[in-house]
Amino acid sequence: VKDIALTGASVSFTSFIPAGATVLGVSGIVTTAITGATGYTVGVATAPDRYVNTNTLTLGSTFTPNSQSAAEVSPRTYPSPATDIVVTAKTSDFTGGALRVAVTYIQISAPSL
Repeated sequence: VKDIALTGASVSFTSFIPAGATVLGVSGIVTTAITGATGYTVGVATAPDRYVNTNTLTLGSTFTPNSQSAAEVSPRTYPSPATDIVVTAKTSDFTGGALRVAVTYIQISAPSL
């Protein structure tokens, strides 16, 4: 789980998804009302709206893998290297607000000798 202040066109959670992790879902809650943008997406660099595409900016609004705004509902494995989660403003830049994002994942390790 990570909290981030929203400013500019996009904000990245650096290396939020560990290398080799299988993401079961991404969820979030607006912890401070979002201003400037008309909505936001949450995803990765190659698919910026993979986990949510929403216009709901009010304090306390949430998204989950089951929400209608979720683009992806199935698990996805991210190979090496670690992957950033990117929050992107829609229409215009973020001028304020904060979002708490949780990534639920599993990692399977090889057995050791």
